[in-house]
Amino acid sequence: MAWPLERIAAGARSWPNGAPEPLVLAQAAPARPADGRESPRSVLRTDPPASPLIAAPHHLATPASQQERVAEAIARAQRSAVSIETVNSGGPSRGAGTVVRPGYATTAAHMVESTSQTIYYAALDAQGQRTVGRATVVGVAPDLDIALLRLDNDTIPAARFSRRAPRLGDTTIVLGDPRGYENSATVGVVSGLHRNLGSPICDCVQTDAPINPGNSGAGAFNLDGELTGQVVGLLEGDQSIGFITSGTTFERVIDRLMRGNLRITEPGFTLGNLSLAQTFNSGQRVIDGPVVTATTVHGLQQYDRVLAVDGQRTTTIAEARALLALVEPGQQYRLRVARGNQMLELTLTKPR
Repeated sequence: MAWPLERIAAGARSWPNGAPEPLVLAQAAPARPADGRESPRSVLRTDPPASPLIAAPHHLATPASQQERVAEAIARAQRSAVSIETVNSGGPSRGAGTVVRPGYATTAAHMVESTSQTIYYAALDAQGQRTVGRATVVGVAPDLDIALLRLDNDTIPAARFSRRAPRLGDTTIVLGDPRGYENSATVGVVSGLHRNLGSPICDCVQTDAPINPGNSGAGAFNLDGELTGQVVGLLEGDQSIGFITSGTTFERVIDRLMRGNLRITEPGFTLGNLSLAQTFNSGQRVIDGPVVTATTVHGLQQYDRVLAVDGQRTTTIAEARALLALVEPGQQYRLRVARGNQMLELTLTKPR
């Protein structure tokens, strides 16, 4: 199910701890008029080379001050940032994206949900010149609000993905086109990890970096100018509570979208967390991995604790759900679980 552009009403999503706050997507912003006047505030609906160009080389010297580091990181990130404009019968809408491989960029799925629209982009090429081109949709994961586009230019440098897991307090830089202001940068910190937004599935990073309409599909970067994820949205009515798709999930989704659209199906079981009292009384004082609360999958039992999916360790529901989402219907996968004092390796097949 595609994410709507309008504000999601309270109760429309399943929120952790029963919190009623709705999520507001980083909505597409109307294009600014040529005469520079403010746009209306209403929201409009809206095979790679072997040696990729990289926009964030590690060999560059580290600036002396934190302020200089931020400026250098923004300059590096801007090399792979793109402005996205879609045009359909309702008029133009603006958003953002990031070149993730030469000739390929990501943006928000809700930016390109119409099959009748034309997609344009603007970006800096390898010579630092601002270029405009056309893009086509390669694949869409609507439940994750991620789309992969094929650009008509292979010379735009691709972002380098961060190989380090984010930590609380890490600097986060968001590049986008809020209200049509191209390549605007906002800066904040990582204020939470493994946030579970219910459905759509998201092993999300929470940040206080400001996010506004027009940040749809914007990339998030660290102090090295490396890509750490893509903007998801923010909580309505609260101060600086925004969410970014985790880099691990983001990169895996991109690999999958190279083959076309990604349809997410349920794995046949649900995951939850035991209360502290239940955990204490079970004799397992260490909380390690989400618990199977209900299952129809043969070989899997209620209260099995999920430790890994296809060899990837999981410690939270958000991590496990994100990994399970990328398993395609009918595909086999490995699940490592703790059952009492036993450690079991199960080979399961995802229901079609």
